[in-house]
Amino acid sequence: MRKFVILFIMFFLCNIAYSAQLKKFSVLSFKVNGPDEFRYLSQGVQSMLISRLSTPSKLEYVKVEHSSKTPIKVIQENELDYLIFGDVTVVGTNISIDINVLNKNGKSFSQNISAPQDELLSRFDEGVILIKNRMLGIKPKPKKTQNIPESTPETQKLNPSFEYAKSPGTHNMGYIRTQSLPFEMVGMDVGDANGDNKNEVFILSHHKVYAYILIKGKLKKIGEQGFGRNINGLNINVFDSNRDGYAEIFISAIDNEGSPSSLVMTFKNNKFRIKQERLKFYLNVKRIPPDFTKRIVAQKAGIGRIFAPGVHELVSMRGKYQLGAKIKLPEGANVFNFAYLPEKKSYKIILAGYYDRLKVFSDDLNPLYKTNTRYAGSSIGIITSNALPGLGENVTDPKNMYYIPTRLIPYDLERNGQFEIIVAHNMSVSSMFFSRYREFPEGQIHALIWDGVGLNILWKTRTIKGSIMDYGINDIDNDSKKELYVGINTHPGPVGFRKKRTIILVYELNLKK
Repeated sequence: MRKFVILFIMFFLCNIAYSAQLKKFSVLSFKVNGPDEFRYLSQGVQSMLISRLSTPSKLEYVKVEHSSKTPIKVIQENELDYLIFGDVTVVGTNISIDINVLNKNGKSFSQNISAPQDELLSRFDEGVILIKNRMLGIKPKPKKTQNIPESTPETQKLNPSFEYAKSPGTHNMGYIRTQSLPFEMVGMDVGDANGDNKNEVFILSHHKVYAYILIKGKLKKIGEQGFGRNINGLNINVFDSNRDGYAEIFISAIDNEGSPSSLVMTFKNNKFRIKQERLKFYLNVKRIPPDFTKRIVAQKAGIGRIFAPGVHELVSMRGKYQLGAKIKLPEGANVFNFAYLPEKKSYKIILAGYYDRLKVFSDDLNPLYKTNTRYAGSSIGIITSNALPGLGENVTDPKNMYYIPTRLIPYDLERNGQFEIIVAHNMSVSSMFFSRYREFPEGQIHALIWDGVGLNILWKTRTIKGSIMDYGINDIDNDSKKELYVGINTHPGPVGFRKKRTIILVYELNLKK
């Protein structure tokens, strides 16, 4: 009996201690001051605060109905320790969030989070940590930070539209903009597929591929080929794999069941011909060490997952494509999300990982660095109901959608022996708050360099209005000079009702000879 009483008292005291430690809070929807397209931030900020502040046995979220009641009345009626409310102000590309925290004793504190759209998420997380610590009574510890510069010293300007460190540039110079095309782009590539020593522009839509030539800033269509409504294109590469002077067109695609169903085409005499179809591989073209020449790479679908383990070279045997040697890559790599970054005696491996962060690995596959900025985000995805983590799947929502990253292009534009990674930086506040929303109203192309510590910006284009779908460096207009080209889709608007259209931007490059 005595033991029972002791246990009861201990249990009672533990419950009292637990109740004393646990603090209850609620978050009201935020008022938004700005254009209608940002109204979603009212619930977006609210849900982000709830998920980030909720901590087992420490901070517990309580849903409340507040209507027109005063904040202190809401606290009293719901027996809360804290009530959080505030507003969001949008001015241009800058977003300011004012967060007010009121406790049950009527005392309050506030936290302001202000940042450009592309930096908002990291600043938001930093601000929430400060709020949580104050709610839990944790005093901030002073810490030393080392700021790594995001750009190198001034060098030769590749293009007047590119922004170097402290370089004002000229806003409307340095690039041409083609006419808009009446379809939505999935990807594009440039190469000579008809053997006339001139490059064609190949644009992939969801169910069709188009061929154009670029003449004085205008796209002239010279061919098109559909491959069926039951086949959905994922990416496109133009590459002369057998060195016969005619580049093949490699299209990675899936069928309506989500299984790989890729194609290889030719474009001889300006006529598309399907060389092989229904290939059960995902396809891509990458520069592979030790010589960093272009090769076709492929990967099978996994059982119960998007990708089977291992990325392989694709070889042609007696006219049929099959998997060849396996490529040395870190865990999490797949056929779409990696690039080798050449160095003088070795290389680094760049991976587009979870939540659009770039990871850097050494040549012996040791992790070295991960970016805070989001890169290579796209709206082209593969849905699977049984995706398993650990093989590159970017599982960001309950339906397990893997979004295929945009290209990672290693290139020595400065001709100084140091390769940059050319990558898209698509920007969308909505995609930060809602994982299923993958429309990007604007973006930039960034050139990143590895300085031995991290990936830092060498230069970037000015902000491009529209979603960046694909890009590359080649002689797109056949003037014997290489250009940076960027394929974009126009933004469908805040509610997605406008029809997307394709536009290509072409940036002249002042390359060293």
